[in-house]
Amino acid sequence: MAWAAKVIELRQFVPRRQDWSLAHLGMGLAALLAAFLILYPLYTLLLGSFQRTDDWGEAIGFTLQHYRKAIEPRLLMAFANTLLISVGTCLLAGFLGIALAWINARTNSFGARALEPFNLIPFYLSPLVGAIAWMYLASPSVGLLNQWLSGLFALASGPFDIYSRTGIIWVMGLFYAPYMYLFTVGSFRKMDPALEEAARTAGSGMLETTIRVTLPLMLPGILFGLSLTFVTSMGLFSVPAALGIPVRIEVFATALYGAIEGSTPNYNLGAALGMFVLFTTFAIFLVQRKILLPREFTTVTGKGYRPAVIDLGKWKYLTFTFQFLYLLMAVILPILALFIVSISEAWLGQIDLSRLTWEHYFYVLVSYPLTQRGISNSLFLGFFGATAAMTLCFVLAYTVHHLEGKSKAVLDFLLSMPIGMPAILLSMGVLIAYIRTPLYGTIWLLLIAYVTRYLPLGVKNVSAILLSLSQELEDSSRLCGARWLTTARRILVPLVKPGLLSGWMVLFLIFMRELNASILLYSEGNEVMSVILFLLLQDAPAPQIAAYSMIQTIMMLAIMFLIRKIANPDDMGG
Repeated sequence: MAWAAKVIELRQFVPRRQDWSLAHLGMGLAALLAAFLILYPLYTLLLGSFQRTDDWGEAIGFTLQHYRKAIEPRLLMAFANTLLISVGTCLLAGFLGIALAWINARTNSFGARALEPFNLIPFYLSPLVGAIAWMYLASPSVGLLNQWLSGLFALASGPFDIYSRTGIIWVMGLFYAPYMYLFTVGSFRKMDPALEEAARTAGSGMLETTIRVTLPLMLPGILFGLSLTFVTSMGLFSVPAALGIPVRIEVFATALYGAIEGSTPNYNLGAALGMFVLFTTFAIFLVQRKILLPREFTTVTGKGYRPAVIDLGKWKYLTFTFQFLYLLMAVILPILALFIVSISEAWLGQIDLSRLTWEHYFYVLVSYPLTQRGISNSLFLGFFGATAAMTLCFVLAYTVHHLEGKSKAVLDFLLSMPIGMPAILLSMGVLIAYIRTPLYGTIWLLLIAYVTRYLPLGVKNVSAILLSLSQELEDSSRLCGARWLTTARRILVPLVKPGLLSGWMVLFLIFMRELNASILLYSEGNEVMSVILFLLLQDAPAPQIAAYSMIQTIMMLAIMFLIRKIANPDDMGG
């Protein structure tokens, strides 16, 4: 009887074992899919940079002429502009983001709790909208600030010129400051205060302690944030296109766009330009690793402690002023400028209360034929793209969590690769990879580019929670006879739900405003909201551009508020 019971037990275990083997197969297929999505565009990009093609675009051999053309003086100047603007953006965004993180995480700054939730608003808004808003604020001829200051101080001309390298850096720095804030605020909050107290005991003041102890210990988060900001700004198309093209300031992204969108598209030259940027970004991450690996950055110890709050005294009003000025420059003034311009009959740089109208909103919402199409396409890509991405990210994060040794390191590195590539560069690879397939010219190509580019964000959100889960939970489910899908549905998904939901929220909002991965891949009928805004920027009157920008901004803020309310109805704070 004992023998018969053992046979029955083994027979029951076989399908369960097969079920878990199918789960492993699914994880393997997900890893292969991710590898294909990431590596195939890079392979075609590298191959295309060396290919020689005939008049019909067929490869007929290999050549270095695309690289020789890529180092012509005009393109070298574009590359130099890219480096200059990216470095300037990192410096400004780093200063703003780190300062805001320190103020909110470590000090008793006046009003910090009330202002902190608004620090991330620029993260959810489109940089193109920010550039357009600052055009109406700091244009030499019709900028609101220039007109106001010229009248106030009797100046012959306005003091600001947004159409410059400095103007591009200013706008990009404001909108990338939240990146630096996100990468450093957590480390500030978790840091053991004993490390700073030791410095103060040795006679160091607050400022010296911050510079010599706190910031060096924050170096991993700071360097990662700076490198990510650098890479992203190298491939940013929207702000340099809006502020640089009118005055012939060319950067990598606009040069790449010119090579592809001209009367005779040169995909091979675009691929060669992309290789230069890819090698540069790869070098940046190597330098980051070389700096971090030999050093220790222990900020959380095994002893219990409470995060130290620095009493700023009378200086807490100065830090409040700093935080408020950032929100004024990054959120309040841009939105106010867009609204004023959008309700003006015509924009000449001054507010005329007798010539206010809502007709521009009616035009872009009802009369302009592309608006509804752009909104529906963006909502489709936001909802289905974020859902598909987070589904894949859940399986990939689970796979990485259960692998060991070199296979885990390889897959983890592979899934991190897209974050080190500018979005426009990856979209260039996707374009070349799928140009001869039925996907070309469809909205699915945009979906592939979006999912591939932002896989690392989704995987990171899920991985952070999986690391906190014990393997005993799955083992217990398996011993009780549950299939893998049952275990995933009843145990894993509920436990990682916060990571899935937060990742979905972030991807949805990013997909809704994405331009850099869209500008090379859209086609007639597949325009998204940011592409339509860029098209309006080419020839539409300023009030119509401002009205459409306001509509996109209101949509993004409303969606952000709604999603956060659904995700956490009891806490609408930061």
